[in-house]
Amino acid sequence: MCWGHIMTTLLGSNPSSRQNEFRSTFVVEGFNLDGVEIARIRKKRRWVPWRQVYLFVLAVVAFKIALFFNIGAGAYGAMVGDLMQGDTLERVGGILLTLDPISEALVQWLRNPRF
Repeated sequence: MCWGHIMTTLLGSNPSSRQNEFRSTFVVEGFNLDGVEIARIRKKRRWVPWRQVYLFVLAVVAFKIALFFNIGAGAYGAMVGDLMQGDTLERVGGILLTLDPISEALVQWLRNPRF
């Protein structure tokens, strides 16, 4: 199929108003032996990769909880306090490792699970 036929079929007889939007959704893959373009639909990409952000936050919370259970409450608080006294990168680590309400609730639930 050629571009004109695809545009007329999908957009109607007057495609000029949505022509740019339509062309941005299709990508020309190549050409047939007879010279006809092969087009495929391009998926629209999200501006923010929400899945990766969610997985990063989940990994940070899981790391905080595992570290809390591994070294104990007193040592964990001392470690976060030491990190907060360090340079900029250590302060960022201290801020990330500070127990937030979600992490505290998960720690309490893992200590006393109620099914």
